[in-house]
Amino acid sequence: MRTSTRPGLERSRQDIPSERPGTVQHRPSESPYSRNHAVRLQPDSRAARALGATSVTVNSSHHQAIKDLAPGLIASGWAGDDLIEAAESEPGAPWILAVQWHPEEMHADRQAPEHGLFQALVNEAGLARSGLVGGRRKEDAIADAVERTP
Repeated sequence: MRTSTRPGLERSRQDIPSERPGTVQHRPSESPYSRNHAVRLQPDSRAARALGATSVTVNSSHHQAIKDLAPGLIASGWAGDDLIEAAESEPGAPWILAVQWHPEEMHADRQAPEHGLFQALVNEAGLARSGLVGGRRKEDAIADAVERTP
């Protein structure tokens, strides 16, 4: 099924149970604090560096998934069924890191690797405030991103 968000822009439905049924439970009935499936991370990706690992078990709770990434984003984490669970901006572009699970629900676990996601965000915000984005002058990073936009 195709739905239109605006004239000329189409997007595909991305409902996991109806379009990608499989053995990985992306929306289990357990508590949102329960880790229920593994995510493998691209070594040396922002996600892997922030989480301090190349594999993490996450507390997934979603019925939709990323089908096509926007230009400028790359997949950096996948579930066992190859659905994208983490995405980030390309190296050298303004800093973006997104995950498809709920790291905020793991805040009470002081040892949770998800704390690294929030620390990475805080660190990057500090760099941006100082005029740097991804280790580069903010103006240069923004100009490069605008040039890459279709």
